[in-house]
Amino acid sequence: MFAKVLTSAAVLLFCAQVSWAQTSSSSPRKPAADDESGSASPVPVTASLIGTWKARTDRFPLSGDFNEKVWGRNAASVRDVTLVVKSNGDAALTIARRVLDARGRVVPGSASVEEADVVIGEARPGPTARVDHDVRVTKAERRYPDNPGDRWPLENLRVGVVSFTDTPGIVEVRFEPADGQGAFSESLTRTTTRPQRQ
Repeated sequence: MFAKVLTSAAVLLFCAQVSWAQTSSSSPRKPAADDESGSASPVPVTASLIGTWKARTDRFPLSGDFNEKVWGRNAASVRDVTLVVKSNGDAALTIARRVLDARGRVVPGSASVEEADVVIGEARPGPTARVDHDVRVTKAERRYPDNPGDRWPLENLRVGVVSFTDTPGIVEVRFEPADGQGAFSESLTRTTTRPQRQ
């Protein structure tokens, strides 16, 4: 029982620790120098976003005495981010996290999945090639696959989506839970061709 409590506490502490490190280490696309040609006209709301987007798997080594006692030597935190956008603007954002041991196996109790249903609305051109998209979160929760009954709503979650007119194959996603746990900003690339509009 004590070991289970210790592991649960470690998961929460490690999420907060890794969140800060991953947010610092991720490298979202930086806009180019300001374009002085004037503001751009409104961009179609989802035409350039329809499809599936995925970030490169983020891997962060878990070092230090505490992490080694909980997860073992040479363990690593892993995060995968996927965004699926439909032609009507409905979208699903999924963040899968887990800890891998030195042999690349998932450590029991370490896996978590955050899922957010969002609606992507109006596009607002920003500086240079940047396009900010309005995003409304309709439902969001965090769950733990090893404990199917553990589901926690993510109240007041904020999600941001930015695209770029000069690099249409890249979008930037910001994920900001109200408690700050697991927050990040990451660049995603398109993994499938855009489906035909009906």
